[in-house]
Amino acid sequence: MATFLRQMAVQHGSLVDSPSGDDEEDMYTTPAELNALYGCSVTEADIRAAMSLIAAHCNRASLWPVEYDTGPLEVPLDRQETRLPITPVIAITEAAGKYGMGRRDRIGWNMWQSGVAAYLVVAGSRPAWSPIDVSQLECDSNTGIVYVPPSWVLAPWAFVRMKFVAGLLTIPSRVKLGIFEIITNMHAKGVSDRVRYSVGRVGRTYANEGFITKTAASLLEPYRVQSLF
Repeated sequence: MATFLRQMAVQHGSLVDSPSGDDEEDMYTTPAELNALYGCSVTEADIRAAMSLIAAHCNRASLWPVEYDTGPLEVPLDRQETRLPITPVIAITEAAGKYGMGRRDRIGWNMWQSGVAAYLVVAGSRPAWSPIDVSQLECDSNTGIVYVPPSWVLAPWAFVRMKFVAGLLTIPSRVKLGIFEIITNMHAKGVSDRVRYSVGRVGRTYANEGFITKTAASLLEPYRVQSLF
């Protein structure tokens, strides 16, 4: 069965606002909490380094709530929904849409179904972004799937663009365990994680490609950005 959901190594849209990260409350955990949980001695610098690695690994600005701009999102043919790429979604703050006739092989059907939109595309100027009432949107927080109602001319939108707030209100235990795993790996590796070295023809074998171990990656997997193609 074909699936449209796959992991992407890019972040859709642009960051509008994010936590400064300068205050202790902006951190995912504290040295005292990690010491109480796992009996380790770490510094704030260790935690901030781990947070930067987590942000890069998860393709998002922060795990805390952040406002994002999606950029143009295509509304699938014959559907009235799209998907926001970053979850969990807390609120949609702004939305706008563009109408269109869709794919060329469906123009005949689209003109019959949405004659007003077809006329506006053919006879009018280039479609402009029109505001969408966010109170009419229905969003599933966990999946990011958004129901988009028809435009005021009862024509479906071809593209939508939204500003929304997404992130975690509290940092779960598995993320704190992932931070502990990353910091432990950083301290163990130092400047290198070489585990085998041969003289002559130089050959080196490394334990991991980076500081994100397989264990840390599995702990952070639920928070990686997913993208709809």
